[in-house]
Amino acid sequence: MNKNTIIAIAALVLLVVAGFLVFNQSSVQAPETVDIGEAQLPEDTVTLEEAEVPQTVVEEFLTNLVKSAPPESDEIAYETAVSLLSQDAKTLATDEEGDIVLPLLVGIQDLPDMGYQVISVEYQDDLVTNEEDSLALVTVEMRYSGGDIERVFALSLADGQWLIDRVTQE
Repeated sequence: MNKNTIIAIAALVLLVVAGFLVFNQSSVQAPETVDIGEAQLPEDTVTLEEAEVPQTVVEEFLTNLVKSAPPESDEIAYETAVSLLSQDAKTLATDEEGDIVLPLLVGIQDLPDMGYQVISVEYQDDLVTNEEDSLALVTVEMRYSGGDIERVFALSLADGQWLIDRVTQE
């Protein structure tokens, strides 16, 4: 074999290996950090029917919370965020005038200027109904330039849909 043939075979092998590595990367990824300050929020609003898992419900709630806050004050985003709450959560978020105030439920005054990240999702059995994995705790790190805080979103499975029941401090 001459020198050019060896170089051509080596280049071909290198291309095949590189292509294999690029197209067969692991599908396991760390939770995505959402940077509220720089990220463009989706134009469409996700409805309750599209929210399939507890993490998705919490992410959609937080995305719509951001969109519903001033200066945009998107009413559709507000209604979508409220639709992801159970009746108990709506009661907890109701102010003295009878309005549902979403930051009141989350226990924040300002939106996280550095975004948020889902840290963990834990499933639990409902001891009242004896249903397995019908409760979920989603821990979220809310990132602020002055320091991060954690919130735990407690969700329950009702009629096949995950709804936020309450939000507590970690």
